[in-house]
Amino acid sequence: MSRTDLAVSKGFSFHPLTVLELRGQKLELRLLKIAEQQDVDEFIIGLPKSWDGKQTE
Repeated sequence: MSRTDLAVSKGFSFHPLTVLELRGQKLELRLLKIAEQQDVDEFIIGLPKSWDGKQTE
């Protein structure tokens, strides 16, 4: 299982959206589904970490 933190951006503003927990699912397919549901300019993808750089649940 892998976890990917996902934020969305609209212009210069961005905010956290969710943490994707993928078990054999393709990340690209989940992003396409979310893109259909959200009005965003781009996705920001990274490790789920807190503001001090430590890993989070």
